[in-house]
Amino acid sequence: MENLENATIKMSTFLNHIPDKLQLSNFTTTTQKSIHPAGYFVIPAEDMVNFRIAMYTTIMPVTALIGIVGNVISFVVLLRHKMRDTTKMVLISITVCDFLHLIAMILFCLIGVTIALDYKPGLYISRKAFPYFGSYLRSAFGRISNLLIVVISLERLCAVLFPLKIKSLWSRKTMGLSIFICSLLVAAILVPYALEFVPTDFPIPNSTQMTTVLKMSEFGKNRDFYATLYIVRLFLLRFIPIAVVIICNITISVSLYRSKSARSQMTGQNRDETPAEQRITQTLFGLALLFFFCMTPGALNILSQLFDYEYNFPKTRNNVYNLVGILAAWLEIVNSSANFIIYIISSRQMRMEFKRIIMYRKGTFSDQKYITDTSASEMRLSTMSVSAVS
Repeated sequence: MENLENATIKMSTFLNHIPDKLQLSNFTTTTQKSIHPAGYFVIPAEDMVNFRIAMYTTIMPVTALIGIVGNVISFVVLLRHKMRDTTKMVLISITVCDFLHLIAMILFCLIGVTIALDYKPGLYISRKAFPYFGSYLRSAFGRISNLLIVVISLERLCAVLFPLKIKSLWSRKTMGLSIFICSLLVAAILVPYALEFVPTDFPIPNSTQMTTVLKMSEFGKNRDFYATLYIVRLFLLRFIPIAVVIICNITISVSLYRSKSARSQMTGQNRDETPAEQRITQTLFGLALLFFFCMTPGALNILSQLFDYEYNFPKTRNNVYNLVGILAAWLEIVNSSANFIIYIISSRQMRMEFKRIIMYRKGTFSDQKYITDTSASEMRLSTMSVSAVS
């Protein structure tokens, strides 16, 4: 059966704007009309189907599963690791949000598989869950994690610019309030999208079967409100976080360089931060770079759509946007999956904790090995110190 246009479904919010083959335009007519304009298939349709299947059945789920395991281990490591309370609070919050985001993205991959394989029952189930899952849960935890990257960037900026006032500027109460505000902001922006459509069953013309479509709710008919909310959502949850993270990290880098140069000229030393503060700053730089490279392509894709005057959902300009959209969704999974790698790279103590947890067994061999390695390292440091004094 050829694709039929469905005026009651907002395809721009459902799985990279991919229609299925049972969408209906006017239920009083049987006239069929292709949903795709001329020139839509820049990439052959068969290649796009194979690409979707590969992404949704292999690449995305495997990346998400690795990230889930990494975030679970990171959570345990961060609880054990000694660092400033405010930094620990925000890193643990990021880890929890990333974990929940990856769980939601695995379900998202299952929906992608149903569309790629044209599995109608799966499509109908996904549409029934769409107002609650597709509009909110799939995006909420990832967006909260993004805002928390902004919070830790601001916290590090204050620590570098005002090192003597950082404990008063970013107390535990301030950090807890910041995390709460980020969560509340995301909820306030995304909850209305869960009320925009309601799943509705319609009979298929010339058939005894029923199809599930998304029908606009009474609340969702306020299109001016949703148009304004969409712009606010883009700026507050995508564009502004990327800009703030870039500005904060550039400012931190410049401040550290100037402080290091000035201190070197005055005292002949290059050390301006404690080792613990240096590790936290290095961790921030890693998180910020990962955030920038994973979130910028999706933001640019949306920005290009806003300025493409021929771009109109569901009649997309061409299916390159679909391909880029799927890649952007995978990069968001990478953004939530790779943080534990940054923790391992940026801190030796974190590496030891990760190694201790991964190699742990019921016996005491691994713990004894960890203690022996740590003691040996401390003895080497002591020997080096004595040699230097001598």
